[in-house]
Formats: sequence, structure tokens, C-alpha cells
Amino acid sequence: MRLYITLAIFCTAFSTKLFSQMQVESIRITTTQVGVSAISVNSLIAKTYNLTYPLYDYKADTLTKQLIFSGRQRGESSTSTYLSKGFFAALSTVNDSLKWINESSLYDIRVAGNNLLVSNDVRSVRYNKLHGYDEIRYDSKIFYTIAKYNRGLMYDRTQGNVLNCVNLSVGNTTWSCTIPKDENWVDSQYLNDSTLLIAAGGLHAVNIRTGLLWTYPLSTAIKTNRSFIYSNAKFLTIQQISSVIKTSAEDNVVTQIASNIVKDDKLVYFAAKEKLIAVTHAGKLVWQLDLKNYPTSKMLITKTDSSLTLVNFGLATHSNNFVTWGKPFILTLDPATGRIITQFDLSNIENMADFVKRENAFIFASKDGIQEAASGKTELKTLLSLGAHKYGEFAEFINGDEYYILKEGYFVPLNFINDNVNYFRADNNKIYGIEGEDLKYEYHFTELFKLDKKYKDKTILYNDQKTLITNSIFELLFTINLSDKNIILNNKMFFMSNYKIFMLDLDDLK
Repeated sequence: MRLYITLAIFCTAFSTKLFSQMQVESIRITTTQVGVSAISVNSLIAKTYNLTYPLYDYKADTLTKQLIFSGRQRGESSTSTYLSKGFFAALSTVNDSLKWINESSLYDIRVAGNNLLVSNDVRSVRYNKLHGYDEIRYDSKIFYTIAKYNRGLMYDRTQGNVLNCVNLSVGNTTWSCTIPKDENWVDSQYLNDSTLLIAAGGLHAVNIRTGLLWTYPLSTAIKTNRSFIYSNAKFLTIQQISSVIKTSAEDNVVTQIASNIVKDDKLVYFAAKEKLIAVTHAGKLVWQLDLKNYPTSKMLITKTDSSLTLVNFGLATHSNNFVTWGKPFILTLDPATGRIITQFDLSNIENMADFVKRENAFIFASKDGIQEAASGKTELKTLLSLGAHKYGEFAEFINGDEYYILKEGYFVPLNFINDNVNYFRADNNKIYGIEGEDLKYEYHFTELFKLDKKYKDKTILYNDQKTLITNSIFELLFTINLSDKNIILNNKMFFMSNYKIFMLDLDDLK
């Protein structure tokens, strides 16, 4: 008994010493003045966690009130090349202390319920959240989790297209099915509480507890060795159409030749390279539209009670970049039968850069013009011509609800001034607002602040140089000289910089 106690004390002391050494080597804690108050003379002092390796990933765990983050060593010759050396750690927001830290070649963090999964490109490991030791090692990388059922999805490393569902607590496989991997997941969403729809080389439905329910094979990608014209499209804008998950390691594949998944209380709609289909929730085909003669690419489906609209953007992805592919067009269909009601040729739009959906129209932009495809019309309407000598070239649409400007001492959203305007940024870093065909507003991009988040009665805004905190009536409260992405957990605000994490206690901001 005495020997056991002695060994326990020795192991505890050894682990504590090892932890302390790792903490000193990997993370050094200091303080930094990061801003000022607009309502007092106080400076804002942030507790600063200095990292040995640049920050790579981070997640907030609300269950344990911990910030979990990873660092990863970069190669000397390139900021985009990473080495296998790194660490991941947990920081408690209760006492602002480092709970644990592990040196590891793992870097992608996923928090799913009670599970902390850390992965690299080929494998995942479950770690204990409170103490940082590994509990279960999985056979492959878990890329999708279902916290409600404590399940994770991963592709079998020996059988490429075999999708395994594993119990995250014990690591055993609960079911397997075949779903193509090399075309990526174009979209995924829940049909109901227990059924997941997956668009990948077709449309598939799986029950989280029992496995594959039905499948409808379709092509959503194509292998090619051709050269490409890269697109001006803003990746995030178009990408928000669907929830894309990269599962393929193929290089010579053009992906996302497909639409998002749309469902109502009776049918599910999905378009791929050669077909647009409508199926029941049980997977029975109701109708299909042949798209073989259409230049399909990345598509958007929207639905009303009376019509189904298919927008084809003339874009696809190759090596994580948008490239021009196919030609833009719009089809309006009867959602019950698939009968085409109207067709709209958008081929005059060369190299589409962005789009905005309005109630009765789509507004599209290329680098040299903004055009409108309105419901009931048969031709595009030019709203504004752009060019190097007139307004500059188009860069992106911006949301007037998300961008704020200082007006008469108050930081207000652009739509607070006028909510009938389409705002866009040009490559000269100016923001223009057009109402119909009339140019109404002009700002410099540095004048604007983007909405980050709202916290209690405060609004957090940022631009490339600083972050502002305002109150509910648009008055400035604090200016923070940081523009890094931030996360709020347990009343603590963390700015995630390259080699530093800055922490401000929001309860102390007065």
C-alpha cells in the first residue's frame, strides 16, 4: 500500500513537472495594452498567451468552459506549408489558466457534445477534455459528427468509398455503407431528427442509427486534364449555397457540378451534372428533368409554393479554387411535375463574381458590370457598367445589414440609412450603393466596420485595423487595436492572432 502511494505521488509530481515544462516552452503569459475606453479614462489590458508555434485551429467548448486550440509549425520557405510538429491545449475560462497541453502532429479540432476529437489528414483521436489524455484512437479521420447520437462518420482507409459510422465513446463501427468519396460531399442536411441527406456522387439518405435507407446515383464531378480560367467569384458567398465537405484527395477532378439540397414537407430536390430530380422522403422518384443538353456547373435551387428556380452559375471548383465551367442560366419549373415554365440565358455574364437574391429578382455581377434577372422578364437588365476608368472593377457585394458607418456620432448599419440599396465593393477599395440604376452612395472601405457578433446588449464591429464595441443605441463604448478573429466564452473575449491569444474579461470593461 505504501509503495502504491509512493508511486502515485511520484507519477503526479513527474506529470506536473512535465506539464510545467511544456507550458513554459510552448505558452508564455504576459499582459498587453490593446485599447481604450470611450466612456472612461481606462486603458484596456489583455492577458496575452504567447505561442511557440502559430495558431492553427480553435474551438469553444461551452460544456467545460474551455478554449481548445492548436498550434502548428510552418515550413521556413512558405507560410502555407506546415510541418508535423505542433501542439494542442485547453485554456480554462473559469480561472484563465492553462489546463493541459499536448505536443502532437494532430491539429484539426472538433468538439461534439462530450467528445473532443483532434485529427490530421488520416486519423482522429478522442481526448479527455478535462485532463488532455487520449482515450480512443480511430482507424481513420472522423470528418462529420452527430452529437445527439454520439456518432461520427469516417471513410474506411482500406476501402475508399465505404463510409463507416462509429460510436464515439467506444470506437466500434455501428454500420457501413457505400457513398462515393472522390467527388466530395457537395451538400448535407437533415431530413428529420434521425435521417441525414448526403449529396456525393448522387443523393443518399442514411439513418444515423441503422445506416443506408436509399440512394440515387448521379454524377457531381468530372475528371479532366484541361487547363482552367480561374474565377473572380468570392469563395464564401457562393460556398454558402451548400455545406461542402472535402473528402477527395484527387487532383484532376472538377467538383461541385451540382446544387444544394432543398426539401419541403413532401419532396426532396437536387440537381447534378445530368439530372434534376424530385424524390419523396422515402426515396421514390417523382419526376426528373434531363440536363444533359444544359451547360451545368455549380447550381442553386430555391423554392416557393408555386415555383422551383434553378440558377446555374457557370462555376465549379478545382484544387479548392473556383474556375469557369459551363455557362450561367436560370430555369423556373413547376415543383410538382418538373415542367419548365421559363428559361433565362445568362451567358452574357462572363466570369461571374458574385450574386444577390432579392424577392423577385437575382442580381449578378462580373468584374465589369452588374445585371438583374427579374421575374417575368426575358432579358438581363444592366444596372451599372464598371471598368478601370469608371468606379473600378467589381469585387463583391456587401450586405447593408452587416456593414456599419459613423454617422453624426453613431455607428449605424448602411441599411439603417437606406434599405433599398444594393451595395458593392470595387477593386479601388470604394463602396458604392445603387438603388435601381442610380448610384446613390459612395464610401471608402476603410470607413466601414463589419458586424462581428452581438453579445448581450453590445455590438462588436471590426475592420482591418481595429475592433469596436458599441451599445444598443449605436454609441461607441470601447476601441480595441486588434482586428483578429475573436471568440466569446464565459464572458471572456479572445482575439486569435498568429502567435498570440489576447484575452479580455468583458465584465471588467467599464
